[in-house]
Amino acid sequence: MLGMIAEQQGGPSAALPHCKECVRLAVPDGQKLTALESLARVYAALGDDELEAETTRAVEELKEKMRLKEEEEAAKRAEEAKGAASTVEDTTEDGQSAEGVAAAQPAEEEGEESAAAPA
Repeated sequence: MLGMIAEQQGGPSAALPHCKECVRLAVPDGQKLTALESLARVYAALGDDELEAETTRAVEELKEKMRLKEEEEAAKRAEEAKGAASTVEDTTEDGQSAEGVAAAQPAEEEGEESAAAPA
């Protein structure tokens, strides 16, 4: 924000130190991306093609890093959802696991048979 104000009041050379400091202080990738884009724009306004190109490359690298990170997070969420869905499928309405119900059924049937058999 200070860089934008400085640029409006004193031109791109006044904005340059503020933009550099924003890049240095930016923590989340989204903030750093915005700061780098502003810095590249300032270099372009100053006519510094070399630093503009270097900063633009940094912008593109960060965008790629963010894209890959988002893909990894999406794949992780999909895997977690898949695991949660299979857990739900393995559970009956009363909350017992399908395996527990199958193991309990023969015991119940034995109990029914012994109750039906004369003592």
